[in-house]
Amino acid sequence: MATSNLNNSVRVVIAVVFAITLSLFILLWDGHFFPFPIQFIQEIGGFFIVLPFISYVTSLATNSLVQYLSCQKVDIVPQLTRSLIVPAGLFTLGVFLWFLPGLRWPIEGLFSSVSRDTKTGLSSAFYVFWIALYCQTFSNSIAQAC
Repeated sequence: MATSNLNNSVRVVIAVVFAITLSLFILLWDGHFFPFPIQFIQEIGGFFIVLPFISYVTSLATNSLVQYLSCQKVDIVPQLTRSLIVPAGLFTLGVFLWFLPGLRWPIEGLFSSVSRDTKTGLSSAFYVFWIALYCQTFSNSIAQAC
């Protein structure tokens, strides 16, 4: 296994941009800024369908970028499995927030003057940011292996 010449700060910046992007998406989704005719799609679709798909595709792209910057080549088959770390973490987070809505209260309590939907979006975005940041940083560190 060859050593990586990629700076740690590059991997962290990529993970932070990734986490901000996913948290902004779930803020808009759970805050009901996207109009949906069917409420069930709005409630279930964000964490359990759309967010895992978006996180898998973007995680695959960022992992491939990190491996390319590190090794000047990309092995796509290992990246396909390594990129499942982020969607699995976000899906697990969605299950926890679905069954334990009290986890949202500390974040929602900070924003008393906004609507209920916006509070839900902000609490979801908070948790998605930290889970995505942790999982993508871990995934990036594995992806840099040549």
